[in-house]
Amino acid sequence: MRKLIQGTVVIFLLALNLPAGAQSENLLTTGDMESEGWTAVPRSTDLVCTFEAGSGFNSTTSLKSVTTNMGVDNYYIIRCEEEFHLDEYDQVTFSFRAKASQDGMRLQSWIQEADGLEFMNIGDAYLTTEWQLYTFTVVISTQTSDLYKFKYRGYQTGTLEIDDVQISYGVFQGVPQSDIYAVSAEQNGAIQSLEVFRHACPEFSLGYQGMVSKDQKPLGLFAGRTINWAKITVDEPVIVQVTITDTDQVPVSGQTVRILPSRYGVTATTTGNVVTFTITEPAQYSVEIGENGYKNGLLIFADPPETDIPAQSNPDYLVLDSATMADVSSIPGNYSGIYFKKGIHDIGVYHIPYNIKNIYFEDGSWVYGSLIMDGKPDVRIFGRGVLSSARLDYRESHSVEAINGSNNITIEGLVVADPKYFAVRLIGQYNNVSYTKIVGGWVYNCDGIAAYKGSTVSKCFIWANDDAIKVYRDSITWSDIVVWVLENGAVIQTSWGGAVGGSTSKGIKISRVDVLRAEWDNPGFASALLSTVGNRYQIPGKSDLLQNWIIEDVVTENPVPLIFKITPDTYTHCHIEGMTLKNWDVKMPMGTSFINQIKGEDPDKFFSGFVFDHVRFNGELLTDINYITGGDMENGGWEAVPGTSNQVVNLAAGIGVDGTTGLKSVVTNMGQEDHYMIKRAQNFKPNRADNVLISFMAKANILGTSLDMGVIDQENSEWVDFGSVSLTGEWSRYNITATSLLDTTVDYQLHFRAHNVNTAIYLDDVKIGPPDWLYQTAMETRYLETPQFLPEYVNPNTAIRNRSFDMNTARIYPNPAANVINIRGVDGDTRIDIYSITGKMVISGKGDRVDVSSLDPGLYMLVTGKGQKMKFMKE
Repeated sequence: MRKLIQGTVVIFLLALNLPAGAQSENLLTTGDMESEGWTAVPRSTDLVCTFEAGSGFNSTTSLKSVTTNMGVDNYYIIRCEEEFHLDEYDQVTFSFRAKASQDGMRLQSWIQEADGLEFMNIGDAYLTTEWQLYTFTVVISTQTSDLYKFKYRGYQTGTLEIDDVQISYGVFQGVPQSDIYAVSAEQNGAIQSLEVFRHACPEFSLGYQGMVSKDQKPLGLFAGRTINWAKITVDEPVIVQVTITDTDQVPVSGQTVRILPSRYGVTATTTGNVVTFTITEPAQYSVEIGENGYKNGLLIFADPPETDIPAQSNPDYLVLDSATMADVSSIPGNYSGIYFKKGIHDIGVYHIPYNIKNIYFEDGSWVYGSLIMDGKPDVRIFGRGVLSSARLDYRESHSVEAINGSNNITIEGLVVADPKYFAVRLIGQYNNVSYTKIVGGWVYNCDGIAAYKGSTVSKCFIWANDDAIKVYRDSITWSDIVVWVLENGAVIQTSWGGAVGGSTSKGIKISRVDVLRAEWDNPGFASALLSTVGNRYQIPGKSDLLQNWIIEDVVTENPVPLIFKITPDTYTHCHIEGMTLKNWDVKMPMGTSFINQIKGEDPDKFFSGFVFDHVRFNGELLTDINYITGGDMENGGWEAVPGTSNQVVNLAAGIGVDGTTGLKSVVTNMGQEDHYMIKRAQNFKPNRADNVLISFMAKANILGTSLDMGVIDQENSEWVDFGSVSLTGEWSRYNITATSLLDTTVDYQLHFRAHNVNTAIYLDDVKIGPPDWLYQTAMETRYLETPQFLPEYVNPNTAIRNRSFDMNTARIYPNPAANVINIRGVDGDTRIDIYSITGKMVISGKGDRVDVSSLDPGLYMLVTGKGQKMKFMKE
């Protein structure tokens, strides 16, 4: 049996005179050519191989092959007779020096084993007339065997010279390497090979490394999936070349290739199975090939150059090579730093002692274990290495944790791989996390990054199967974060209920969040782009206050199942006062079991100060535009058009939604016509003729009462039909959309038309305009004050700002107010106190109307003598 394995070269360097990567012991003892051990296999050629002292690299012995006649064959073989062991999936580096009698002579390296007679091509070198170093690093795709031999094929007549042949395991021996992608990077004409690592979803096995039953679902859901990654240093443009070596797992032919995040504007070209693109700045990139390529995705982590690599001779640092748990647990107290050299270390769960303030990961270091700081402040963890929890039990330890006064922690440049619990959990204050990449966690509780009061998190990549961005205390800044969430948790988690005795998260700024994917498969209690869980587990005494947040420049690169789930548990208070969403461009499928929700938890303290500033949802700008005023039925302006009926229309307090003012139309005699109408006697011109929504609350005294919606063209007196609804005996919201309305230069009036006799029809909260934010998002709300929308809409029909509001939540009107506010449900003797957002009383008096013209614009709280609390916005 002969099995040819092609396309398996993972990374390579050709003729660059660059040093080979760090290597372990050479698997060949005869590779130096000093003791022969190589055989010519000429086939029909006249190949002759000799060993010539002094002719090799640096005047050592080299192997010299001479061929003057190829006979009937197109190649000949040079074979090393030494046998060695290789395992399938090993990463192995093959390197040698060679030159030829003429430029361009082809020398192909390959291996063959005697058990199954499988062979694998390693790579082609095209020689020059000068000594050059050739290096190929591959993942072994042939079978495990003790009987491998290394060979060359030559294809032309002439002279070849070979020296310094090495076969060795790479620095990352035992670390899984990608068998799907090969990546190289070119800067200034030099091609740099990149290690490509692979994290495969593990198989569920109850009890293995502490797996529990709840791990079965995610591991079953993601079975067969991998995530692959490589990292580079970028200080000038880099040409990245990705070779897809397994096109069965990731088909590339005819597929669209995207380099995300899209904000960087990176585009790719594809030639065969090779994808090429240019990176110009440090960031975290994802290569998405076709519709399903993400299931074996490739990430490119581009770091800035290191500027402060500690010297290994620095007496403050203990330099560790292949460190163990015993090594790090016995570091003398005179050292303040640890230097992990490139290579594999295994330190277990390491509790950092007080004397250690700096932990450096050399580029090429792979440290198995975790780092715990308990009452240990001012620790810096930095470098370009990898911290992996792969050898820890599930939920045995967070990958990096700082607790109990461990403040001022810095994490910079690290890859945190294979988390089995939280990746970065910094519960102290004033921390700094940058260029930290989290990848390879598959089970629940694999949260991303938590950094508490006064912390800064920037330029990070977070792969999580729980909450990714955790923001729980004051004055925290996040920026340039790329997120990939699996089946569980939120992209941005704003509260888990606070702390016993109360906590706050004030003055939060989150900027430039790019969501690659969120793979929630069911509507969990936290599964949303923006989530507020609150005190879900009902711990007595916990409470929280979120105040003055801005979350800006948020993009979903692929639609995610849910955007909003702000639903703090009502067990204890979790108030939100002031949250601005600015420059969002987010997408989600509609009509699924995932429902957008924004629900405050306190009927006496509404979620206030919510602002949509240029937020696009499924491509549409969220607004609350209403072409008409008076839809709240508080101030008249509605008329009966009885025709021949005896219709009577009244606006009366107490008959609207939640006991507010509503409209009631009663007909007991139709006369000769078959219909009557209710109209808003106000002309309007639509500013968008292709998509207009009528939204209203309605009910009737007779189940099944039909109500038609439409507009009257005031120029031609023509009825434009929007459709009909069948009313029930309970208040319900109805949304009817008309497309291709009419000429936008025409004046219209809004009309409702009914046909039933002996019927009472009730209307409230009527809006007409482009589909508003509630309709577009199918949002469920509760205890939410009317959001503000930017850019503010100026109604061309009334020349006033139109900020209509949901009557379910409004008890002050108008709101926002310019001069006077009215308060429903109180009498003229009721005490009224108005407070600023800082708690200062600014107005005090009695009555159900208050002059607020003297107040500065902003948010205020009105408190009645009965203890009622209501917020309003002063324009």
